[in-house]
Amino acid sequence: MAYRLAQMQSQHDAVVHAAQDIYRDKGKICWINPNGEKNKVRGAYWIDIIVANTESDSTAWLIEIETEDSVSQSEAQDQWSRYSTEYGHWHLAVPSGSEDKAKQLLVDNSVLNCTIITWQRNGDGAHTF
Repeated sequence: MAYRLAQMQSQHDAVVHAAQDIYRDKGKICWINPNGEKNKVRGAYWIDIIVANTESDSTAWLIEIETEDSVSQSEAQDQWSRYSTEYGHWHLAVPSGSEDKAKQLLVDNSVLNCTIITWQRNGDGAHTF
């Protein structure tokens, strides 16, 4: 679980739920693990979002959502590094404008197998990726 400020947890969870809605609207099966919920494990970890074409998650997309305050050295060192060794490939979703910081943290902590994607909250309150 991220070391994020308490007031940012609701933002994190809103992004997780928005991603779930987007994937389900596209006909995908989507499991989420927001705010310490443990709905679907992948390997040894409860990554935020697991998306698959079928109930079998063997070829699933794995996504970890971060908020502005959790794009940090502690997250990179403690969580992202573990995902790097556990998963063949995974996605790191960071707020738009945080990608350079996230890229540098990935390099500094030798995090591999990761693709950065961005999210933002639009003026109407909807989230886009």
